Amino acid sequence: MCVSSEDIDYLIDYAINMCKKAIDSIVAGDISVTPLKATKSTCEYCQYKGICNYSKLYGNAQRKAEPYHEIKDLKERSGK
Repeated sequence: MCVSSEDIDYLIDYAINMCKKAIDSIVAGDISVTPLKATKSTCEYCQYKGICNYSKLYGNAQRKAEPYHEIKDLKERSGK
């Protein structure tokens, strides 16, 4: 699969925007624990699992990762 320079630029901008959203959320005080929901618990790989107190029993939510198989799918979801 060959990726065009336009697509690379789009992916870089997308990643930067996702980072900015995460930073804005943290600065606004949202430090909630919301690991990705996957076939295996992402908590198994987390180096902070001993101190974060994440538990489904306490109503903590998991984020669902949206599958993107192609860059065009990502662009369609973001309206580009």
